[in-house]
Amino acid sequence: MFLVYSQAIGFDLIDFDDVKLAALSRQQIQGHVPLVRILTGDVFGDETGIFYHRPVLSLSLLADTVIGGGAPWFYHLSSILLHILACCLFLWLLLQAGHKKEPAFLLALIIGVHPALVQAVAWVPGRNDILLAVFLLFTALGLFRYFRGGSWIWLAASSLSYLLGLFTKETAVIFLLILPPWALMNGIKHSRGKAFITGAALLGLSVFWFIVRQLSAAGRTGGDIPIREGLKYAGKGFLSYTGKVVLPFNLSLVPDHLDVNVFPGLVAIAVLVLVFWRLRSVRPQGLFLGLLWYVLFLIPALPNETFLEHRLYVPLMGLLFALGGIKPLADLRLGDRKPTLTLAVLVALLIFINIGHAAGFNDRETAWSRAVKVSPNSWLANMSMGLISSRSGDPALAEKYYLKARQANPGNAKLQLNLGLLYLNNRRPEQASKLFSGLLITHPDYPGANYNLGQSLDRLKKYDQAAECYRRELANDSTNTDARIALGASLAEIGRYDEARASFLSALQLDQNNYEALLNLGVIEFRAKNIAGAQDWLERAVRASPERAEGHLNLGYAYRAGNRLPEARREFGIAARIDPAYNNIK
Repeated sequence: MFLVYSQAIGFDLIDFDDVKLAALSRQQIQGHVPLVRILTGDVFGDETGIFYHRPVLSLSLLADTVIGGGAPWFYHLSSILLHILACCLFLWLLLQAGHKKEPAFLLALIIGVHPALVQAVAWVPGRNDILLAVFLLFTALGLFRYFRGGSWIWLAASSLSYLLGLFTKETAVIFLLILPPWALMNGIKHSRGKAFITGAALLGLSVFWFIVRQLSAAGRTGGDIPIREGLKYAGKGFLSYTGKVVLPFNLSLVPDHLDVNVFPGLVAIAVLVLVFWRLRSVRPQGLFLGLLWYVLFLIPALPNETFLEHRLYVPLMGLLFALGGIKPLADLRLGDRKPTLTLAVLVALLIFINIGHAAGFNDRETAWSRAVKVSPNSWLANMSMGLISSRSGDPALAEKYYLKARQANPGNAKLQLNLGLLYLNNRRPEQASKLFSGLLITHPDYPGANYNLGQSLDRLKKYDQAAECYRRELANDSTNTDARIALGASLAEIGRYDEARASFLSALQLDQNNYEALLNLGVIEFRAKNIAGAQDWLERAVRASPERAEGHLNLGYAYRAGNRLPEARREFGIAARIDPAYNNIK
């Protein structure tokens, strides 16, 4: 398994939550953020919007950042090792459940190399489902040992593992639904005392987790999709996921519901029904529990417009547990040449597909270009390719991707902001202002929207309207230094120098060496004929950013106005060396 995924160690991050999570981990370490704040906060550090409570994932990333110094290769290595641990625990569970060594090893190997699970291993945030599997598997293993005569230590370890599972992902609570039939089918009725203690312990921990989560969320939503809309996606979701279990082709970073081909799913269901119906299961109880595990853990992944494949990690173990009981697999022996050769070819095919699919997670551009090819209707894939194209200096292609994304998801705020920035940065302020204005109608407090609308209006020379935009931005975020400087610049353009000066000075209170604020204060004093004051501010600006030509140029003008000609010539010379466009300044 390590060899199959070893290429991932050299992968970069792909800018799909992973970059943000890695940066947040570094900030938390550098800022000495209290552990309790990390455990009760949003995994992305957001204080508004949807609340994603993933404290165990946050801790695992913090540990990787400390040990690996934030290097991408260490995050990937850590995910691979966690995946191997999960496969080993799955193997142990199969053996504890009575499966023979050969079929148990085969089933664990399939989990290890199945292409549909690549996203959980090669995409750093996907490890959350691996962590969930680790804790749930150990919970089940601990209960096996406890009910078979083990001491209370096994119950304690199992309970702790279950609690960690809850703080990994809320779907861990589904284990409580599987526990009663599992207990009844494994003869637990003869240990009613232990069964009662176990049920009470796990239920109590679930209540504790729920209270902590609700207090941490502080009224924020969990991102639930309305039932009616969720049901619209559920059927396609089930067919998409089940199809990729049996026929792992057309795998995608962001499989959109609009791109789902239901045919492989229908074929997969037909194959599974035929297998379970025609081939007798030697473990009917295991068959029922395995299918129950698969369906229950898959249900939370269904009511989504994007069927992310890492969500298959835990459910697939249940389906393989059920398949492990059918007679041909249950009786597998390495000496049986024909079935062994058939299964070896199957595993080799899975490895081949796995390696090819995993290569698509190599870097940002590779990942998203593949995503667009496989999922052409995904707004997220198109938006990401638009951002990549914009950064690479191809605004026409970026606009094409953004407009395609907007067709699929016209109300997405981040998409509108990105498209507006594209127009703003490519001298199309009229179109940019329309987009930002529309965004503010639906999202009045969206971060950066007022600021960027102000920038658009500045380009259109509507300075008074731009100033109002900056004031609204500052009302939402008083620490926004850029908005303070932009406000001062707009006010200066319409001759309101006292207000402009106050805005620049307020920016310096937040950042005493802010180059833009110092430069603009120098320019204002120069216009006011306060040459000595202009020289003071501009000297500070040059000290703050000596590599910026504009500061030297304006300081040269201030020196010349004050009849300090040698210093003026020196500053003009420095400005010309930095920017040859200033060569003719005398």
